[in-house]
Amino acid sequence: KFGEKIAVGLSVNTPFCLRSSWDENWTGRFIVKETKLSATYIQPSISFLLGEKFSVAAGPIIALGKNYHTQAIHYNSSAGELGAELDGNSTGFGFNIGLFLNASDNFRVGLNYRSSVNMKVEEGDVSFSNVPSSLVDEFPPSTSFSTEYTLPSVISIGTSFNLVRELIIGVDISYTTWSSFDTLEFDFKNEPQLDYGNGMFYENTFTFRFGAEYKVSDKVAVRGGIAF
Repeated sequence: KFGEKIAVGLSVNTPFCLRSSWDENWTGRFIVKETKLSATYIQPSISFLLGEKFSVAAGPIIALGKNYHTQAIHYNSSAGELGAELDGNSTGFGFNIGLFLNASDNFRVGLNYRSSVNMKVEEGDVSFSNVPSSLVDEFPPSTSFSTEYTLPSVISIGTSFNLVRELIIGVDISYTTWSSFDTLEFDFKNEPQLDYGNGMFYENTFTFRFGAEYKVSDKVAVRGGIAF
């Protein structure tokens, strides 16, 4: 806090993470064998108290992403099926805004918006395995890839209220614009014949959460909840 009206905070978390792996010989291995995608959000924020019960906050989002993808390629060599491994880091920027109303000692409500973030991978590492000498020109030992995608925006509203002095109930509803994460395309530097993309076909979704906190004593509280 800086005085009675201003406060600053820092959040570091991973709101979005995708990971899937498949059997080595599954029929879709030419699309994907393993994929990992995560983004760590660094969010410094500043809040201002307006009046006695209402506050507003805002701050930037700095997103640091990790992207990993492997797949098989429709060629065979004496060493086995050809494979590709893509590994790259991404960065992106956005913002978040929050509103909070401390209506009374027993009832509070908050609204939060976190913007979508466009993530870009540039000069990611590419390696090919089991490439015979006859295909070295088509699958070179040294190349790189680039891609970009949009992580969704999220708007959330939450309330909490005291049923009794020891028991606090919380309800939260979020709307996530997953449809922004619609495709994942890979572009290979100076190797356009290797470019390809995958349709993600995600849909926007609501998330509902219900939780409670019970104070067993002045020093111990028990919390629990469910989400759908």
